[in-house]
Amino acid sequence: MLMQAIGTQTWNTSFVIQSFLEAGIHNNPDYASCLKKAHTFLKCVQIIDNPPNYERYYRHMNKGGFSSSYRDHNWISGDCTAEALRTLMLLEEKCPFLEERLAPQRLFDAVNVLLSMRNVDGGFSSFETMRGSALLEMMNPLELYAGCLVDHTVVECTSSVMKGLRHFQKRFPDYRADEIRDTLNKGLQFCRNTQRADGSWYGVWGLCFTYATWFGLEAFACMGYIYRDGLACREVMKACEFLVSKQMADGGWGEEIESFSLHKYIQHSESQIHHTAWALLGLMAVRFPDVRVLENGIRVVIDKQTSIGDWPQQDIAAGLFEAGTIHFDIYRNVFPTFALARFTRLYPSSPVAKQLLSIVSGHLE
Repeated sequence: MLMQAIGTQTWNTSFVIQSFLEAGIHNNPDYASCLKKAHTFLKCVQIIDNPPNYERYYRHMNKGGFSSSYRDHNWISGDCTAEALRTLMLLEEKCPFLEERLAPQRLFDAVNVLLSMRNVDGGFSSFETMRGSALLEMMNPLELYAGCLVDHTVVECTSSVMKGLRHFQKRFPDYRADEIRDTLNKGLQFCRNTQRADGSWYGVWGLCFTYATWFGLEAFACMGYIYRDGLACREVMKACEFLVSKQMADGGWGEEIESFSLHKYIQHSESQIHHTAWALLGLMAVRFPDVRVLENGIRVVIDKQTSIGDWPQQDIAAGLFEAGTIHFDIYRNVFPTFALARFTRLYPSSPVAKQLLSIVSGHLE
């Protein structure tokens, strides 16, 4: 059965722009119009007030939040709010040509709603706080979707919120400083508590252990837990060991959809472009010291790119409640772009980075 949803325009735009800024296109005047339009879009889709009588109807506050799509959707998502918040701040920091900047109060509203969404375990769910016991799942009448009666805490949403709050904290160090500091520390502890013995995390919104481990590493990286002199904290090293252990013979990564339902990593028969990009982004976030591992993955990303600049559609990249799947057409392009941009920024002296930059220069000429 196939269902066409309203879309994920806010989520997609946030990651597209983050990948663009990672690539440094804000320094190219040809992209100024694109970045201006994206900035305007994200400003317009922020929800500016709560629904009428929202508490009476057991709705969570949503003033200042962002949905996954448009403002009219009116049902905020914690990770979409955090990624949009961070993207807006990045745009305004890196793009001096932006004309109408977001009022600080709008940023404060986004932070207010994020702080209100923290669960008792220190992590964050997708759409609201976890309002009931996991025992409620025993009443689930659906054969298709598991774990859908309670909005459970997940590492992906927790990581996104941590990155957004951490970026905000650096720009506005005095705004709700104690609460943000406490939220960041408890969010990181949630990531520690939910990491598996093999170093991975189980993912809910992307396939599956690869996706969640990328977000887990980003959470540690934003708090300063990265490799230094070849060493990192135990959690980071275990997560990197997990990802490296799953690298395939061609240098890429690939995971089967059955990982969701079986709750264990199922190796794909061939590397997948979005999985390869996620693994590379996670490893690079914590500055994994073995550049050869990264170079092998980047070569896969380069080799799979088509002559017109995009990447082929491979298997479904995202899941939903263990059994359903979600098709994000944009994932096959945005995350490889993000990985290539991060690699060339971090390792400009690598022969692979030089090869990539020569390819780009040739296209520009």
